[in-house]
Amino acid sequence: MLIDNLLYSYNGFTLQIGHLEIPDEKITSIIGPNGSGKTTFLKCIGGLLKPVRGRIVFKNMEILSIPPLKKARTISFAIGDIPKGFAIRVLDFVAMGRYPYSGLIGLSDEDWNIVWSILGETGLRELAHKRLDQLSSGELQKVLIARALVQEPKILLLDEPTSHLDLKHTLEILELIRKECARKHMTVLMSMHNVNMALKYSDYVIVLNNGRVKTSGKPQEILKPSLIEEVYGVKVEIVEIDGSKHIIPTAVSASYS
Repeated sequence: MLIDNLLYSYNGFTLQIGHLEIPDEKITSIIGPNGSGKTTFLKCIGGLLKPVRGRIVFKNMEILSIPPLKKARTISFAIGDIPKGFAIRVLDFVAMGRYPYSGLIGLSDEDWNIVWSILGETGLRELAHKRLDQLSSGELQKVLIARALVQEPKILLLDEPTSHLDLKHTLEILELIRKECARKHMTVLMSMHNVNMALKYSDYVIVLNNGRVKTSGKPQEILKPSLIEEVYGVKVEIVEIDGSKHIIPTAVSASYS
């Protein structure tokens, strides 16, 4: 994916991406402090926000100008939370992801086969007939991802897919994303707050700060203590345990205190 000369502005905030190449069929995490533009960037790619200018090119497709139906079959996203008290069944909510293919005529047998297959892959079959308002936060996050997956997208956009989750559910969700990316050859972009999880589960990382790309690259190569202190205002140490690197915060940087 190529991002070129992208500009979006609102309420005094400007997201500006000069030239950025994102690897296809890999997991890319977008990290950075609060207010750096992570969600805005995802929404621009997904078509939820309209940039002032710029190009987003994916496999020779101009994403910003393709027709809505084709876009819905190319990009899916799990952005935001399911409203509380939403009493629809899991099965029906996930099946909504087939609408770009079925329209208003109803789902075909093939559509339902895809829905049930994704429910199986995401571990939701046993919850299919439960209402959304009966589920835990971790289960709801899986439901959001399942609905995105039944669209059979080439690009999957996820906004903080592990927010509000405990450690067990965080690992389950990220393992699911990794598995589905490899299985379906998707290009995954997700915003993340947890830099350790970005380090562990990402093939590529984009570091945003104040609406600009500070740097990008393989996480093991670019996530250095000096960069993290500059962007987050926190001193860290990077330690290696059983061959894996871990980022340990040690103190707030003096320049930020």
